[in-house]
Amino acid sequence: MRNAGGNDSPHSAQFGHESRESRRTLEEINAVHVNGQNDDFVIMENYYYAGNAEITWSPPQIGLNVYGQDTWIDFGVRYNSCYVDVKYCNQTGFSVTFWIAFQEASTTQGLIEFGNGDCGLSITRTTENEINATIKSMELNSTWSLHSVNASVRHGIWHHLALTWNASGEVYLFINGTRLNNVIQRTTPNVSCSDTNCKCDWSMKVGTVTFCNSSARTYPSLLLARLVLWNYSINDETVLGLSQDVQGVFLSNRGCYGGWIANLQFCYFIASNWKKTWHEAREICVKRRGNLVSIGSLEEDDFLEEVLKKTKEVSSCIYIGLQTGHVNLTPSWEDKNVWKFSKLSTRYDQENSTDLCAYRYSDGLWYLSNCSEKCGFMCKKYRGGLFKNAEFHCRERRYNRQLVGHRLSIRWVQNELNCAIDCLLYGATCASYNYKQSDSSSKKQNICELNNENQHKNPTSLIYSSGFQYCERVS
Repeated sequence: MRNAGGNDSPHSAQFGHESRESRRTLEEINAVHVNGQNDDFVIMENYYYAGNAEITWSPPQIGLNVYGQDTWIDFGVRYNSCYVDVKYCNQTGFSVTFWIAFQEASTTQGLIEFGNGDCGLSITRTTENEINATIKSMELNSTWSLHSVNASVRHGIWHHLALTWNASGEVYLFINGTRLNNVIQRTTPNVSCSDTNCKCDWSMKVGTVTFCNSSARTYPSLLLARLVLWNYSINDETVLGLSQDVQGVFLSNRGCYGGWIANLQFCYFIASNWKKTWHEAREICVKRRGNLVSIGSLEEDDFLEEVLKKTKEVSSCIYIGLQTGHVNLTPSWEDKNVWKFSKLSTRYDQENSTDLCAYRYSDGLWYLSNCSEKCGFMCKKYRGGLFKNAEFHCRERRYNRQLVGHRLSIRWVQNELNCAIDCLLYGATCASYNYKQSDSSSKKQNICELNNENQHKNPTSLIYSSGFQYCERVS
C-alpha cells in the first residue's frame, strides 16, 4: 500500500499517522488516495453498515444514504487518531466538513461519532434544528462544546457543515460557509463517566451517537455527502470554498474540445476579445460547426454570464445570434431556437432601424445595432456524439420510486435534464437514474443518483421513496 508520496507504507491508511496527508475524504477512510497522473484507490475491507444504509464510492464525490431505524455506518477502530482524541493532532488541530440533508423535521439526529465516552467527537442535530458539537480529550482532560443559536438547520434542504479545532483550544462551527458567531461555547474539565462502559473505544461511526451512561442511540434519516477530514484547522476562506463547490455535469467537458466549454447538451466558444462584424463572427462559428450563440433560458444566460466573469479580457460588446430585419419586428435566433427568453433593451441605434444585429453589452443586456460594428462573439453547438438516439423512459407510475442498491454516483444538479445528461456522460455503465427535487431555493441542490442497473433486471430494487422520480435508459 502506498502513501501520497508513492512509498510503500503499511500505516498510510491508519488515522494515527495523519501527518502524511493534509486531508482525507470518506473514500480515504477505507482507501488510500495516491496522487499522480493516474490516481487510483486501494480499497480496504474494514467497514460495515447496518440497516438501510447505502454507500457510494464515486470520486471525487461520496454519497451516503442513511435512513430508518438501526442504521449507521462504522469505519472501524482507529487507535491514537487525531479525530478521536485531539491530543494526537500534533499541534495542528483538525477539521471536519460535510454536506447534510435531513429527511425528518424536529428530531434529534446523530451525525458524527468518532469515539465515545471519555474521548471523541460527536455532532448532532437537536429537536430545535440546532447543531451540537462536543470534543472530548481523555489525554488533555478537557471538553469543548458548541451549540448553535437560531441556526435553523431545517429538513429537506442541503446544508454544508464544518467544524474546526486548533491547538489553542479554539473551536469554530460553520454552516453554509459562514462561521457562526451566535453560539453557546464552553470548555470544561473532562469528567470521567461513572459507568465503566463509558470509555474511548476509538471507533469512527457516521449516522449515530451513543450517549454516556446509556445504550440509547439516535437513528437518523438523512443524506450525507463529501465528508472530508483534515489534519489541521482550515481557515474561513477554505470553508467558504467548500460550501460553494457543487459537483455535476459542469465538471465534465466530454464532447466539447478545442477550446469549447461544455454546459448541458451544448458546447460554447467564447471569443470575448475578438473584433469582428456580426457576419464575420457568424462565418467563424459556422466553420467551427456551430452558430452564433442563442440563449433560450435564464439558466443558460446565468451560465454564460458566469463564464464571462471569469474571463480576463472581455469586449464591451459581444455578438449573439439574434437578428431582425426591422426594429418593429420580433427578432429571431440564427440557429432557429425558440424566442422565449429575452434581455433585449428597447434602446437601439437611432441611425439605422433595419438589418439590426444584437450584441451583449457590459451591463449584461442585449442591444440592437448596425451589424458592421466590430465586437467579440460567442458560438454554440451540440455536444458531439453524446446525445444521438439517447432516450429515457420516465413513466408516471414511477413517481415516488427509487432504485436502491445499484448506485454508481450521487451528485447535485440544477434540474432533471442535468441528471439525464450526467447519466449519458457517465457512459454505458449508467442504466438509470433517480431524481429528487429539493425543497431548497438553491437550483443546484437537487439530488441525482446514477445507477448501473434498471428495474427490469432488478424489480425488487425499485422501492417507494417519496419525492423521487425513477427513469431508465433505453438506448
